[in-house]
Amino acid sequence: MDGKGRALDNIYIERFWRTIKYNHIYLNPADNGLSL
Repeated sequence: MDGKGRALDNIYIERFWRTIKYNHIYLNPADNGLSL
């Protein structure tokens, strides 16, 4: 990537991690770091 449109390229990764966080981590909180 040449730096142009980096925010548009990054949005897919941001959406992916947001989905992971909301669907798994927030709904099923871990007891400690090892279970996470």
